[in-house]
Amino acid sequence: MKKQILDCSSVFTFVVKKYPCKKEEISEQIKNFYPFSVKGKSIVVRGIKKRKETVFFIFKKTSFDTEWVSFVLFILNRYKEGNYGLKKDSVWEVVSISKDGPVSLDITDREPDNCKKVFLASEILDCSTKEDCIHLHSDKSRLKKRALRVLFMAVMIPVLLAGVKTAVKEKKEKLLDSIKLEKQKKEKEEERISRLKEVQKLEEEYLKLCENRTPSVYEILQHIYGLCSKGDGIKNLSIEKNYFSFEAGTENGVELLKKIERDSFFLTGRINRIQKNGNREEVSLSGEVKKIRTEIIRISDKAPESVINEKMEHYRKKISEIEEQKSFKEKQVLSVFMESVKKELRKNNCKEEYFIESTDDSRAVVEVLFRGPPEKVFSVVKKMGQQDRELIKVLKINSFENSGEIQCTLVFDTGIMTKREMENKPSEAEFTPKEISKAFYCRKETVKRPVQQQKKTVLYEQKKLDYLGSAKNGNKKRIFVSDRENGLVFELLEEKTDSGKGHFYFREDGGLIAVLKNKEFEVNW
Repeated sequence: MKKQILDCSSVFTFVVKKYPCKKEEISEQIKNFYPFSVKGKSIVVRGIKKRKETVFFIFKKTSFDTEWVSFVLFILNRYKEGNYGLKKDSVWEVVSISKDGPVSLDITDREPDNCKKVFLASEILDCSTKEDCIHLHSDKSRLKKRALRVLFMAVMIPVLLAGVKTAVKEKKEKLLDSIKLEKQKKEKEEERISRLKEVQKLEEEYLKLCENRTPSVYEILQHIYGLCSKGDGIKNLSIEKNYFSFEAGTENGVELLKKIERDSFFLTGRINRIQKNGNREEVSLSGEVKKIRTEIIRISDKAPESVINEKMEHYRKKISEIEEQKSFKEKQVLSVFMESVKKELRKNNCKEEYFIESTDDSRAVVEVLFRGPPEKVFSVVKKMGQQDRELIKVLKINSFENSGEIQCTLVFDTGIMTKREMENKPSEAEFTPKEISKAFYCRKETVKRPVQQQKKTVLYEQKKLDYLGSAKNGNKKRIFVSDRENGLVFELLEEKTDSGKGHFYFREDGGLIAVLKNKEFEVNW
């Protein structure tokens, strides 16, 4: 670009075709265009946004004229090549714009005649915009800007420090809140896992309480009846817990076994003996029914709190019900229970033959033998089982042809504690030996009973005895059999003793044999 000196004693102007011009580029541009030293000079830089050009003005410090700068920029922003005049007081200033873009200046005291347009100073001030006064880089402006920056920093540094302090404090509080929240979350999760383990513990406790549950005796009785066809007759039957055995007369004993195998209620079934009797078969079967399976739906380790609470409440309620029932049974009175059994027997026209009490783990076990019409006997069994499905521990049935009655043995696991604190006060009655002796009787004639001896003699002439029931004598088992014709009852031990008492044993085919005075008798059971 061509340099032009216009009144070099006062001002030097040049235009660079680059906008904007960075500060670090100003000194380089001045060296390229200004032929003199800038020492003691004022430098003004303006940008022409529309033309994308940067204008440099170099003044003597004594002749610095911002209005003249604004006038030149005003012309450059709006007009192309030509001469343009400005009247200020009595002086005329003329700006010339050449094709290459340099700016030249002429000052005269008369009105120029070669100007495309002449402006008054007031018109320039009224029509100028911010675009006519931008990118000021004079010494004064730099000092001013530095002062403003120092002032700005003086104001902003405390603000920034306060802001940083506040930000640090907020960050610290957020971090503490985050740590606290994480701790609470961890504690909540640990509590959830702890409650989940408690649920699993309650599940195991509930399963343990229910692990030995078996179907009620009456349920087993119904399924055994369902095996029989028309014309079949059950002679005797025994049910203990989930085990059963029975003897029956049928046309086809194997068919009974098939029915057991097909019924999912039964776990096992086997035929002990099949004996031909004319056109029919005498069959002995035994087996086992399935125990009641306690269903447990286990919850996931990721189960929500609501599910865990629901399961916990469910198992606590179930366990509480079982424990309350057990506690209730333990506190009952044995005499009241036995009286209720007698009442039920009388209600159904059944005649009891004996009651035997024994103890199992400090709980009273009661065995009762009675007889009556079959329908009434089974009504008693059903009624007693409805009160408590686990009450009847053993059921034995013996039927006698042409008698119209069956004999039934029930063993009740009452759950009543035999050792307990008595609430009633002891009796304070006093009696003399004579009064007490009235409660006892002994007759000399009872020592010898010729008639009774004769009945015993008759006993050994019959072929079969009737089974009444069983009990334990220490570690030895004992049974009771009767001679119905002569009204005699015998107690037999399982093993032979030197006391002369009778004993019994089982044949390989399952038959029961009683031995009295070294003579063997078959027992209906």
